[in-house]
Amino acid sequence: MKQAINIRLEKDVVQTLDEYAQELDRTRTSLVEKAIELYFDKLDEMIADKRIDNLKAGINV
Repeated sequence: MKQAINIRLEKDVVQTLDEYAQELDRTRTSLVEKAIELYFDKLDEMIADKRIDNLKAGINV
């Protein structure tokens, strides 16, 4: 189930988002969702790297 949230973005970011949405025939929401999903993947990588570094350093967290 989707849940609505409110965010504030700079006007130029919204304009760019709208341009991409129009070019790709997508909604703002679909592009923002995809961007967040991709960023979550990046965060997962960062967390995994940090955990590996901690293990190598002998730090248990």
